[in-house]
Amino acid sequence: MKTGTIIFDLDGTLIDAVELHALSFQHAFREAGVEVDMKSIRDRAGMKGEEIVARLASPDKAKEIYQRKSEWFLENLDKVNELPGATRVLETLRQQGHHLAMATSGNRRVLEAVCRKFGWTFGFSVTGDEVTRGKPDPEMLLKVKTALPGPYVFVGDTEYDRQAGETAGIRTLLLGGELKSLDDLTGMKLF
Repeated sequence: MKTGTIIFDLDGTLIDAVELHALSFQHAFREAGVEVDMKSIRDRAGMKGEEIVARLASPDKAKEIYQRKSEWFLENLDKVNELPGATRVLETLRQQGHHLAMATSGNRRVLEAVCRKFGWTFGFSVTGDEVTRGKPDPEMLLKVKTALPGPYVFVGDTEYDRQAGETAGIRTLLLGGELKSLDDLTGMKLF
């Protein structure tokens, strides 16, 4: 079996937190005196957090509102569950000799809290607060390519993920698309 690097998105790919993120954004917007409907927030799932705030509220308040959103999310981390089989699949892929990486639009603080909660480790990770441009820009994935050996596969769940992967020249598999579940990864030819 040929091995390589498997890059994962986090929200909607390994954890079931898309709705909690949307609620966290809405909570932070309300605290800032801005009303934003949930559909507008959900439609931007996968984008960098500060970019979501800048587009839906105010660019000058983006950092402040996003920081409050992250705090509220972390206060409610107990409500976050891994998607079925995530821990088992990560361990199986690691045992098969693959390198594992993370490329999430979320911030470092949230990623570290989630990884502690589930006991996950990645050979390399990059977060939305560590890049200039978030997905669908390929910047995150290109950083992974400089840190870990190829070939590469990117596993995500949104069209932003697909666009980033394709632009970076990486085979991209989406949950709900090519993958019916994370378990599909352990038995398929990835590289």
